[in-house]
Formats: sequence, C-alpha cells, structure tokens
Amino acid sequence: MIDIEFICTGNNGRSPLAEAVANRVAMTLGLSDLRISSSGTMVDPVGDLKAMLLPYVKKAISKGIFRPELEGCLGVDPVSVLYKMRAHEAGIRDSYLWDSIGLEDFLHNPRQTVVRPQAQLILPIDKSNFDRVVRIYSDSEYRPKILTLGEYSGLGYNLVQDFPSTEQEFRSIAAQIEAATRVAILKAIM
Repeated sequence: MIDIEFICTGNNGRSPLAEAVANRVAMTLGLSDLRISSSGTMVDPVGDLKAMLLPYVKKAISKGIFRPELEGCLGVDPVSVLYKMRAHEAGIRDSYLWDSIGLEDFLHNPRQTVVRPQAQLILPIDKSNFDRVVRIYSDSEYRPKILTLGEYSGLGYNLVQDFPSTEQEFRSIAAQIEAATRVAILKAIM
C-alpha cells in the first residue's frame, strides 16, 4: 500500500483537486494499492481571524468576486466570511472537476494537516506549504518523503494560487495541478 497525501493551505481548492484527480487516475488504472488523501496546513486558523482574512476580502472585492458589503460583515462575523470564501473556492473547484474529469458530486470536508504515521509520500502544492509540512513533521519520529508536487512530478510548476481566485485564475492553476498529479501518481507506482 502506497500512502500519498496532497497538501495546500485551506484544503479546499488545490489539494482536494489533486486528491480527486489522483483517485480518478488510480481508479482508471485499476490501482487498489494506493491510499490518497489531502489536507491543509491552515484549515483551523489561529489568532485574529478578521485580521487574517482582511487582505483576502479586499482582494476578492477588487476582483469582483464579492460585493463591498463583505468587508463590513468581516467585523461582525469573520467565521461566516471564511465559510463564504471557502464555498466560493469549492464551487469553482467542483466546476473544474466536472468539466475536466467528469467528476460529479465531489464531497470534501477540509482537514487540518497533522503527523500521520502511515504517510509515505507527502506532496505539498507549493513551497510555503512545503515549509509548513516540514515544521509539522520536524518533531515527529516519522520521516515520510516530502517534496512539492511540482518537484516530484518533474514538471517544475510553481503552483501558487492567487487566493481568492476568479474562476479563470483557478482553472489555470488547476490544469497545472491536474497534469502534475497525473505524472506524480504514475511515478509513485513505478
């Protein structure tokens, strides 16, 4: 059994997309000896949520993703703003999965990255998440192989997402993630 985990920041857009693509590749190839999962290094944010979200809310408003009223909601209920932003990202992720690989009704609940003894190959989507994963595992006795998805696939992609993304922006990074994931799964089973 090969255990592969894809990791991004919120486990809502990029890493679940990689997980879904990897599972589709495994199913298509009849691979039953793969355990594929995803998580995020900042699913459960700590500290001042309003301060953390403010630059992202302002960016979303400037891109026309949300109306200006969202910034006012941030002061009253930052948790609901976080959920609204996650719902936006999940919607464009699901649209991509349907259009790209025909995956309908993808159900996913974001999961925080933690040390997993069974993990063998961890593929953070970008360098900042790579650094956070290395810190998460630094005090652990477990030493899985940790490489960015771009490095492991050999495609060299820098898969940083400009969050929050418009649908067009997300589709651009998603196509690269899909290609890198397909290569990574084939490499992992060789």
